[in-house]
Amino acid sequence: MKKTEEAVEKLTAVRKELEGLAFEREREILAGILALLTRQHCFIFGVPGLAKSLLIRELCKRIEGTRYFEHLLSREVTADELFVSETHFVEKELGSGSKSVKFENDLAGKAADAEVVFLDEMFKGNATLLNALLSLLQERIYHNGAQVVRAPLVSLFAASNELPDPEEGLAALFDRILFRVEAKPIAEKANRIAFSRAQVEKRERQAIGEAAYAVSATITLEELKLLQDEVAMIAVPDLVHEKLFELFVRLTEEGIVITDRRYGRLPLILQASALLARRDTVSLVDFTNLQYILWDDPKDQQTVRKVILEFANPLENEALRLFDAVGDAVRNALAGGDQKLGVEAGAKLKTALAELNRLKAEAESQQLPTDKIEELINKLRENQKEVLKTCFGIED
Repeated sequence: MKKTEEAVEKLTAVRKELEGLAFEREREILAGILALLTRQHCFIFGVPGLAKSLLIRELCKRIEGTRYFEHLLSREVTADELFVSETHFVEKELGSGSKSVKFENDLAGKAADAEVVFLDEMFKGNATLLNALLSLLQERIYHNGAQVVRAPLVSLFAASNELPDPEEGLAALFDRILFRVEAKPIAEKANRIAFSRAQVEKRERQAIGEAAYAVSATITLEELKLLQDEVAMIAVPDLVHEKLFELFVRLTEEGIVITDRRYGRLPLILQASALLARRDTVSLVDFTNLQYILWDDPKDQQTVRKVILEFANPLENEALRLFDAVGDAVRNALAGGDQKLGVEAGAKLKTALAELNRLKAEAESQQLPTDKIEELINKLRENQKEVLKTCFGIED
C-alpha cells in the first residue's frame, strides 16, 4: 500500500509540474495521465501553435525507464519508417549446395519496440499507414512478415490539427484512441501575461545552456505498472453500472454514438479517476472524466459535458450555466466601455457571484469537488475588475 501511495504522489507531482509549464492545459495533462494509467491512447487536437507536441514530449520524458519512439507523419511516410530500423539479407545453407535467402527486419528502436509512442500530425499520414496501426493499438502486436511480434506498448500519443477524413475509412482506428482532447488558445489575461514572461525566462535558461524546462518530478515505468494493476482493484458499485447505462441512453438520445468497445472501457476510466483521487471505490464524481472519451465530432463536446455533469456534479453544471449567462453582458460592457453597460454587467456579476458562492458551499456540504466552481468565481471577480476599469476608470 505504501508503494502505491508513493507512486500516486509521484504521478500527482508530474501532473502539477506540467500544469506549471503549460498554461490552461489541465485537461490535456489529465487525459494523458489517465491514458497512461489505463494503458489506453490519447489524441490532442487543435490548431497549430498550441504546444500540443511540447506537452506530450514533456509528459513522456517524465516516465523514467521507457523506450520512447516519435515520428512526424505525412502522406509520404511508409509503415517501414515506423516499424523497421534495418533490413538484413540472410542466407542459410540447406545442404547439397543449396541455400535459402530471405530478408529479416530489425525492429529495434521503432514503434513496436517502445513503451510510449508519439505520432505528431498523425492524421496527415496516409490511410494505408494509419490502418497498419490497428493491431498495434488494440492487441499490441506487429506482423513482421510471417512473425507476430508482441509489442511492449503502454500508450500511444497523437497530435494533429485535423481529424481523420471520414472518406478514408479510419473510424476503426479513431475508435481505438480512447482519449480525445481539443486544445484551445490561452484565454485568460493573467495566463497570457504569465505565458509571455515564461517564454522570456525559457530563452534566458537556454542562452546559458540550461534545459528549456527542468524535469524534477518523475515516475518510473515500474511504478506506473504498479498503479495500472491497482486501477483494476478499485471497486465499481452496481449503482455506477446503472448510471453508465443511463448516460448511454441520454447521449444516444442526443445523437451521440458510443461503440461497445468504448462503452466497455468506461468503468476502467472511472477506476483510474478514483485512484488519482486516492479513493478505493468509484464515485459518480468520477463521471466528469468521461468527457474526454465520448465525442467523435468536436461540436458534440459541449453536449457531452452537459449530460455528464447531470450525473457527476449537477451543482457544477448549474455553476457553468450561471457563468455563461453573464457572458454577453460582460462582453458588451468591455466592448462599449460606457457606464450604462457597466452598471448592467456589474449587477449581473454580483448576482452570479452570490449564486456561485452558494453553490460552492452546497458542494462542500455534499463533499463534492469545488475546483471548477472556485475557478468560475475567480474568473467573474476578474471580470468585475475589468468592467470597473473599462467603464468607470476605477483601478483595484
